Amino acid sequence: MRYALPLVFSFLACAGAAEAPAPATPATAAPSTEAPAVASPASGTFPSPYTAEQLRDASKPGRTWTWRVESLGKPTVESSASFGALDAEGVELVSDGTTKRITWEELRRHAEFPRDAVITREETVTLPAGTYDCIVYVVTDPTAREITSYYFAKDLPGAPVYFYSEKGGTRVLTSTLIKYDAGR
Repeated sequence: MRYALPLVFSFLACAGAAEAPAPATPATAAPSTEAPAVASPASGTFPSPYTAEQLRDASKPGRTWTWRVESLGKPTVESSASFGALDAEGVELVSDGTTKRITWEELRRHAEFPRDAVITREETVTLPAGTYDCIVYVVTDPTAREITSYYFAKDLPGAPVYFYSEKGGTRVLTSTLIKYDAGR
């Protein structure tokens, strides 16, 4: 079964992009299957990197991520996601002209994957938007023969700051955070 891309990630994937250059990958730490200690998983799933409360507490209206999205065989594009009105229950997620109301718990679940498909490691990555200490989720989808690495910044609860997918050893999608605004 192919894993569904989380909402924020699917906005990026749909944006399309050009043949993905292979950016320099930072030095990696040894892989681990130990789950982050910040979230309780649903049965059979690996814990997400942040709790719903951490996502809520880190968020303000206007919080915005802008990524450069490169996809094999398509033009490179910029894609963004930002938070509109928010409250204790959820947020209006605005991405490239589309607005959707989502709860903090639903947002948290977008970074949940089958337990047996995830290996994690810690890694520091330098991107145009800054340098981030990350928990990297390497998610293997054997049905699609695809491996995706999601870089979740430890001090920036929310969407991954960097991610890329590979099929058969070829990079088919790369999303790199180029700008971040914490909101007001």
